[in-house]
Amino acid sequence: MAAEEPKFGDPLATSSVMRWWHPIIASFVIYWVLRGLYAGMPLAKRLWRIPYASVKSSNPDAVRIGIIGASGIAKIAVIFAANKSNMTRVIAVAARDGDRARAYAEKYGIPRAYEGYDSMLDDPEVEAVYLGLPSEFHLKWTLKAIEKGKHVLVEKPLTLNHEEAVMVRNAVNRYNDRKPTLTPQPNDQKEGGTPNKGTGGGGTL
Repeated sequence: MAAEEPKFGDPLATSSVMRWWHPIIASFVIYWVLRGLYAGMPLAKRLWRIPYASVKSSNPDAVRIGIIGASGIAKIAVIFAANKSNMTRVIAVAARDGDRARAYAEKYGIPRAYEGYDSMLDDPEVEAVYLGLPSEFHLKWTLKAIEKGKHVLVEKPLTLNHEEAVMVRNAVNRYNDRKPTLTPQPNDQKEGGTPNKGTGGGGTL
């Protein structure tokens, strides 16, 4: 008498199906893992190159930057780039927690640490600020920085909606003549000079 073939749903049949699909599933898993690793390589390389000590610009006319929020993104967006340029210098960092600000400043070679964002905005030597806070705080601190006459670089998104963006634009227009521009001019860029600090254009974004 011939042996009865296992029917679908029987343990024997299920085991046979799984043996068939295991290599295919494993191939898909390996493919997506490798693809993820490859996609993350540029970011990993950038993180690897970020120094832990700031290389301070020797240029006395370098734009002096303060960081609002001792965040991880700030080291990628500002500190690494500033260390590579003779046109900018990070001189201050502010956090709600003073200990966190001081630890961050020590780690990245930043001269000044402030407990509270307002304290840093009151520093007259800070010409421009980078805002790396969560998005819901962008409007409040962008407006405060503009009112203090600082030039502002905001991590995306600038604001949560169109109405808030209009408020920022209006604030820039209102305080536009209070500080000199920090926009690099063609000659500065060609000769590796510092941003032009002529008249007009303060409170820029």
